[in-house]
Amino acid sequence: QTQLNLRQAEINVLRSQSNPHFLFNTLNLLASEIGRNPTAARETVYDLADLLRDSMKAAEKQNVSVREELDLVALYLRLQQKRFPDRLKYSINCDEDCSASEIPALLLQPIVENAVKHVVAPNTGETRIDVAVATQSDKILIEVRDTGPMIDLGATAEGGGLHIVRKTLALQYPNQHDMSFSSTQEGGLVTIRIPRKIFRDAS
Repeated sequence: QTQLNLRQAEINVLRSQSNPHFLFNTLNLLASEIGRNPTAARETVYDLADLLRDSMKAAEKQNVSVREELDLVALYLRLQQKRFPDRLKYSINCDEDCSASEIPALLLQPIVENAVKHVVAPNTGETRIDVAVATQSDKILIEVRDTGPMIDLGATAEGGGLHIVRKTLALQYPNQHDMSFSSTQEGGLVTIRIPRKIFRDAS
């Protein structure tokens, strides 16, 4: 029980580290929009409020359903699309039979943030981010793809966002998961496999 408590405490620390990043970026977006487009800024405030509320609820749990996690990712990407209206396109797809499966809370947000920070933001061309979750035998397969230029894996694979994800998976699924990250001329791909389990909300 002591080991479980220590593991949960460490997961909570990791989660607290990941929360501020998207907020800083969105506040910068608001600062630029308030003067030139107050209506758009007001809509962004509402979206940010929704994302903060739902993120805070998720942060109180160790696990959420895949559907809940993807709803948060959709909110985040909608905000980022306002930040990069001509440069960011995205899609989110989930097999119907795994939408009620269990996933660590706030697992995908750092991965998507990583793609926005290292691929979308520095790239002047259009970039697409595709998030997909599917069943694969007794596993859940998660893929986050981007169509951006090849990036330096050494500078990003062990960076803040992906490091948090790797550590969370290691703590929650010791010897039961795998994660890979690649970047080529065709784009980047983060792949995660975790045990498939139906989510039971204990709150």
